[in-house]
Amino acid sequence: MPLFAIQMCPSLSNQIHEKDTVILFSLRTLVGVSKFLSEVRNCLSENVHVLTPMFQIIILFTFLALISAQEAFNSTSTALYGVDMSSLLSTSSASCLKSAGMNTLVMRAYKSSNAIDSNACGTLQNAASAGIPQRDVYIFPCPTCSTSAQAQMTAMVNNLKTNCASSWSGRVWLDIEGSQYWSTSTSTNKAWYESLVDACRSTATSCGVYSSYYQWSSIFGSTSYSYGSDLPLWYAHYESPANPSFSDFSAFGGWKAPYGKQYQGTTTQCSASVDLNYFQQ
Repeated sequence: MPLFAIQMCPSLSNQIHEKDTVILFSLRTLVGVSKFLSEVRNCLSENVHVLTPMFQIIILFTFLALISAQEAFNSTSTALYGVDMSSLLSTSSASCLKSAGMNTLVMRAYKSSNAIDSNACGTLQNAASAGIPQRDVYIFPCPTCSTSAQAQMTAMVNNLKTNCASSWSGRVWLDIEGSQYWSTSTSTNKAWYESLVDACRSTATSCGVYSSYYQWSSIFGSTSYSYGSDLPLWYAHYESPANPSFSDFSAFGGWKAPYGKQYQGTTTQCSASVDLNYFQQ
């Protein structure tokens, strides 16, 4: 944003940096641009007498471009809210979550103890009956077990296909967290993770990765390590107050932009123990 706008509208200085251009600013904060535009418009209208005709024309076309970009963004993007969980979801809780606006549910289908989660299909079926449209699962793998990544993935997917195929979207999220569940060798961890990604690609309909900047670094030794970064990323980051947006995202693992965010950890909603999530499609 040009410096003259900040000088005339000091209330905006907390929202932008002098080094930002209008275009960079619009790309970085497009979701909230309408509020910003309103504030700028009100401020500049009070100071229009100090602007030359050329600057007035520049501001006019800048606003039109930003508004057009926002409309295009809104027409192709949809904010979705959802929960993930690791316990059986009752029919009443499922209906309550649907009424509360939750349109995505991610259920644990494989446990870190190297076992299928017997509650997975019941939860997916109850969510489907309640009308929750997106019903994914996550695998909490056992990287240090003798059972291979492929065997763990196959066991989980076969259980879902056999017992609740119609209630499952087909997507598997790879839960990459908890360094205590992994080897102390980052090279061993990388090899096992890569085999898990490959197993998911060959077994499930679609895959994604759940992790965080800190967990990724702890398990693999670096945030620059990249494998499977073409898959959608669902990251975890908690703030107070809760922030259901991607404004806090820091790139890692080769991902430049996320698909989803777990923005609040274990909480109770609709009598169910869940984590709260924000997705952008």
